[in-house]
This record gives sequence, structure tokens and C-alpha cells, in this order.
Amino acid sequence: MKFTHSDNTTYRIGIGYVPKSWIDYGKNHKDIIMKYFEDKVRVWDADICGDVKIDFIFEDGKAYRLDYSWWCNEFGEEDEHGEKPWIMDEYYIEEISISDVDVEYKKERTWI
Repeated sequence: MKFTHSDNTTYRIGIGYVPKSWIDYGKNHKDIIMKYFEDKVRVWDADICGDVKIDFIFEDGKAYRLDYSWWCNEFGEEDEHGEKPWIMDEYYIEEISISDVDVEYKKERTWI
């Protein structure tokens, strides 16, 4: 299934930000978001905390928001496996209205 997201743009001199081509992982909605999250977003090493929100639009008109945050484990918190990793994180995926999506040039997408 084809999709795009809020970071799927490139900057062109004289034009500004323009959308990149559609992405197709050949999976369902949540599997696509998780694959993208593991490949491109998840933080494995950091010196500071942070958070990011990424909106996804799919060719069937559904939209989702990935809300991800991470922080340094300064106080020795244990994870679900009883280990004390340096980076702690959490993420949430929620379905949102297509009108709430923050995707560049969403009105120019032909199938939405």
C-alpha cells in the first residue's frame, strides 16, 4: 500500500519544499508505520532527550500519527526485560482525521 508522511519532502532552491514520491512497503497500515519507525525514526544512541510526531497518509484515505519520545536513563530505570538501557523511549500510534494531517501539499495528492 502506498503512503506518504510529514517528513517525505525535499528542499529545492527557488521552489521550497516539495513532496517526494510515494513510498510502498507492501504491508498494512500499522506494519508500514512500525517498519518506517524501526528503519528511520527510532533513536538508539543519544545525549539528550527529544520527541517527534510524524503523520502518515495512505492511499485508501486513512491517516495515522506516530508520537515518539526518548530520554536518557539517568536514574537507572529498568525496561520490561529488567535491563537498564541508556536510552528509554515510548511511542504511540493513533488514527487521526485526514483534515488534521500535517503533510506538505496534501491537497495535491491525486487519490485523496
